[in-house]
Amino acid sequence: MIFVYPILLGGLVLAALPVLLHFLISRQPTPLTFPAFRFLMQKERSNTRSLQLRHLLLLLLRIGLVVLVCVALARLRIFQETLGLSREKPAAIVLVFDTSPSMDYKVGGASRLDLAKKRAFELLDQLPEDGRTLILDACDPDSFSSAEWLKSLEKARQRIQSLTIQVRPEPVTKAIDEGLRRFAEWDGPRGDPEAAQLPRFLCVFSDRTVGSWGGRTPAKTNSTVPVKRWYFDVGVDDPVDLAISATDFASGRDSFTAGERIPLRVTVKATGKGKDKDVQNLLVVLVDGKEAIRQAFDLEADKQRTLALDLESAKLDPGFHSVEIRLGTSDDSLAFNNVRFATIHLHTMPPVLVLADDPSRTKPFADRLRALLYAVDHKDVRDKPTLSRYEAVFLVGVHAPSEALWEALDDYMQNGGGVAIIPPALDDPPAPYASAAAQKVMPGRIVKRIDAPAKDGARWELNRMDTRHSFVAPLMDWLVEDWDFLRHPTAYKYWEVEPNDSGAHVVRYDDGEPGRSAVVVGKAPRKVVLVTTPLGDDSGRWHNYNERTNAFGFALPQLCAKYLCAARAEQRLNYQFGAELPHVRKDAAFSFPKHVLSLDGLDRDIAFDAANRWVGKNVGKAGTYAIAGVNAATQERKTLHQFSINVPAEESDLSLVKASKIEKALGAGSHVPLDRKTPLRESLQWDEPMELFPWLMIGLLFLLAFENLLANKFYQHDEEEGSASRAA
Repeated sequence: MIFVYPILLGGLVLAALPVLLHFLISRQPTPLTFPAFRFLMQKERSNTRSLQLRHLLLLLLRIGLVVLVCVALARLRIFQETLGLSREKPAAIVLVFDTSPSMDYKVGGASRLDLAKKRAFELLDQLPEDGRTLILDACDPDSFSSAEWLKSLEKARQRIQSLTIQVRPEPVTKAIDEGLRRFAEWDGPRGDPEAAQLPRFLCVFSDRTVGSWGGRTPAKTNSTVPVKRWYFDVGVDDPVDLAISATDFASGRDSFTAGERIPLRVTVKATGKGKDKDVQNLLVVLVDGKEAIRQAFDLEADKQRTLALDLESAKLDPGFHSVEIRLGTSDDSLAFNNVRFATIHLHTMPPVLVLADDPSRTKPFADRLRALLYAVDHKDVRDKPTLSRYEAVFLVGVHAPSEALWEALDDYMQNGGGVAIIPPALDDPPAPYASAAAQKVMPGRIVKRIDAPAKDGARWELNRMDTRHSFVAPLMDWLVEDWDFLRHPTAYKYWEVEPNDSGAHVVRYDDGEPGRSAVVVGKAPRKVVLVTTPLGDDSGRWHNYNERTNAFGFALPQLCAKYLCAARAEQRLNYQFGAELPHVRKDAAFSFPKHVLSLDGLDRDIAFDAANRWVGKNVGKAGTYAIAGVNAATQERKTLHQFSINVPAEESDLSLVKASKIEKALGAGSHVPLDRKTPLRESLQWDEPMELFPWLMIGLLFLLAFENLLANKFYQHDEEEGSASRAA
């Protein structure tokens, strides 16, 4: 029992007023003048007792009236279900549902989301019809702005029933913040006065996994009315799952040359697969729907393992190819992480030209480029080949390039071609490289030959590279992998180069002299590389790059070729939900009147914006997608781009957040465990106290009428008795 305005109970002191009035205005017994004294005494006693009884009854009634008025004005509320004195008051409630992939974990054929819906329906069954309900899908933040307060419980049930698993995971804390913000809106100048008076509740239905909580505490509410919060836990304490948690290509690329071996890494993880035995399973890799790899593996319980696989591309045609990695399991509680998708793009070998004074002396250099999967034409500089056929031209060890060759190289570069210049091994700087025509092509001027210290030589100063330049991007990947060929390459002699206005250092030597470059490149848009040490077979006295114990003789040509042929770099092909959206730019190949996005044979029209871009905001399912151009008039259809999307690896982490952390954020007692024996009414303490004010006011009216009736009757009777006595 409670009072809304307990201070008004001070009016109970007025209950003494009827007592005071009783003594001030109480009537004295009417004197009797009959001569028979015995009868007079008897009549006096009877008269006195009657008056006392009547006045006492009126006194109690008037005291009760004062007490009743004070109690009514103090707004008495009372809890008592057995007497029927409590009821369910309309309330505002926000229901937040975690629809992340981990909520698809099934026990007995029912997912965690199914169980969350069941718990929510049980809650709605206990709510009065005239309240407000807001349903928030935590993994669809784009829908927050369009979510409306529902006044119908039936509509709320329909909205809950329509919830499905989302592939883009989001923490429930964002939806909690949105629910609290919606409550705070009611308290503003444009709020809803009627809704602002309702008691407020926020209920979260989630599996309590680490990813679902997101490691962030919900924001503090600005609501002037307290918001009671509960976290309904539908998680599994001891989950059992085998998952492909991650896949990637070891090279960090998804575009490859036809014939190249494609290194694929697959990380598998076992959760709770029995403490006394290991997991035995099978991994199957499909390329374009055909089995390419089948590998059995063992995995310790509650451990993860990375499997290194190689995809063979020799039998695949150039173009896009879909890769599907599957576990050979037939019974698993969580299905989404049993399969992952990837896309690769195979292109033909880039055509490059190697020019030399004597091709027989530069054959090892050309062979290295061939081994690196470049289509190499190796020609004598005097043959005057057509340069426009090639993506890159290598000028290797040419002693005296002609003016005509320099002019041809300049025209070739102006049309987007790339040139690598590797001077010959001489004692003095070659004069043809200093001519005006040569300087229009070269990024710098050769000054003199440098003899590095005989003991240690000169090595690339890797910690002072221009890491922002695309030439060194592959080198940075190699450093992460800690390839051994980066530890030993040493130059004993090299050319000192002074960059001109169109050139810049990207890699320097560490022999103590500042500004001595290992590689000088041209400034955009000119694509030219000048290597300051020779790479022909006569350069053994200049460095150790070509020794069998050192692979740098392959690495340096690869760096040059990748930089010069970068025009064929593909758009990214592999993504994860929640990390980045597919971003496709329209180019000359997208010259169709209509473009469609295809998945599993189903097409959906897409459109590019004014900047010729398409962003996959509405891509809502894991898999491999294709963008195709369609011409209905000619019945032509062509795949222009392809990409894959997967659920992030974090969703396969089924470890649980501590309940104490939930209660620290939402309030003590907010965590409601999965206990079917505990009714939700008891968990929510939903019963609203009965408001007695209207009933007390009705009782007051009846009591006033009764007091008035008795007073009139008693006083009228007294008057009649007095008149009769006086008459006698």
